[in-house]
Amino acid sequence: MPHYGLAVLVSSLRAAGFSEVSVVDAQAENLSPEEFTARIRTAAPRMVGFTAFTVHIEDAHSAAQNVKAMDPSIITVIGGVHASALPRQTLEEFSAFDLVIFGEGRVTLIETVRAIKDSSPLDEIAGLGWRQGATAVMNQARPLEKALDLLPLPAFDAMPLPKYRGYLAGFRRGLELPVFSSMGCPYSCAFCYRGAGQTVRYFSIPRILDEIERDISRFGATQIYFCDETFTLDRARAKDFTQAMIQRGLPRRISWKCSTRPELVDKELLALFQRANCRLIGYGVETGSQGVADALGKGLDLRRARQAVRLTRQAGIRSEANFILGLPGETQESLRGTIRFARSLNPDFLNLSLLSPLPGTRTMEMARKGEGGLRLRAGAAWRDFGWKTSRALDYERFAPGALARAQTTAYLRFYLRPSRIRNLFRLVGPREILRYARHTARMWLETLNRNAWGRGAPSYGIPTAHKKAKPHPPR
Repeated sequence: MPHYGLAVLVSSLRAAGFSEVSVVDAQAENLSPEEFTARIRTAAPRMVGFTAFTVHIEDAHSAAQNVKAMDPSIITVIGGVHASALPRQTLEEFSAFDLVIFGEGRVTLIETVRAIKDSSPLDEIAGLGWRQGATAVMNQARPLEKALDLLPLPAFDAMPLPKYRGYLAGFRRGLELPVFSSMGCPYSCAFCYRGAGQTVRYFSIPRILDEIERDISRFGATQIYFCDETFTLDRARAKDFTQAMIQRGLPRRISWKCSTRPELVDKELLALFQRANCRLIGYGVETGSQGVADALGKGLDLRRARQAVRLTRQAGIRSEANFILGLPGETQESLRGTIRFARSLNPDFLNLSLLSPLPGTRTMEMARKGEGGLRLRAGAAWRDFGWKTSRALDYERFAPGALARAQTTAYLRFYLRPSRIRNLFRLVGPREILRYARHTARMWLETLNRNAWGRGAPSYGIPTAHKKAKPHPPR
């Protein structure tokens, strides 16, 4: 989907009087580094901003290096969740970035562009980091925006809309656009970085509906993905919003998806969602071990997960269950239990991630200290911190690659069943299935060549005793 935050930055800069703003989404357009640099050369900008998750920060820096090599006078800015979690380290580690914007960057970016235009000092701009010679200087943090309705509508016209494919392959009938009805999350899960804060802020219901109608009429959207971390956190508000959608006749024009926690839905609310043309609900379950869930600070009774998936199916809405393998305290027994629990839930779609100790999370601190059976892998680069293919951790209870093999095995056992194989094609499509098959074959061949399994080793990993070693945080 198009990046909602970038689209809001574009509309905010336009509203502030800066009309010459454009977006290059190199991922969506599948641009090579040379093609990306050529696009920047053609635009001839004074400033180029980048946003990046942790797994992409090194690629963003490589792109910034190419921009600097082309024209050293261009000012480069980095924002996004990685820069917000580690603003000083990001400037110190990546020399091609001139500035870092941390936290919610809308107002900070406007003030920064104005200061550069007017050759004004940068030291009074909250949420900005900059260089003073060889020193990285961090200004004070900027408070989160409270009046969300004052944010301009995202400028999706600046994005390459035909290039976006939506969340699930089987639902790609038209254009899917992201919408937020709230920002922030009140929970304290150990694996999550809460960049939007723990105080939940809401858009008004009329504002959300107006945005959806704009997306339909102007851009031809046929699907909406609500990006709220917990869409049904306020049950009464979710009910009021859904009823307002029905009153405006939106279910006849658009379908939608959302994510929430299993204990925050019930039969009545799900029936209302179905009337409003909700097509998919993603549930954060994370583990099949109640003990691991309690240690995470997840605050979830796993029995509620079973109930939520069952009620969602009865309401005629598809469900997705999300799990994380390799959580703190994970054992062979809990890993097997999680995979059994995921299969027994029998959601329409299963999403298995490998734990990535993201900056600013408790799991990162645990991995640095060697707690919970985790430790940062020596020599790990930031590109190893991907959720699907995390290679950032070593485990006391699992051999290298064991969790990735468990992930692959669990996917195959879940989707290669008569009741779910059709959903596999709905999830990713034939091309991605072939790509995954090639990846899986390479992984198994590498495993056999290394003889990492040994005769008679269990299929979900090999308990090994590792020597104690000091964790090496990635540079």
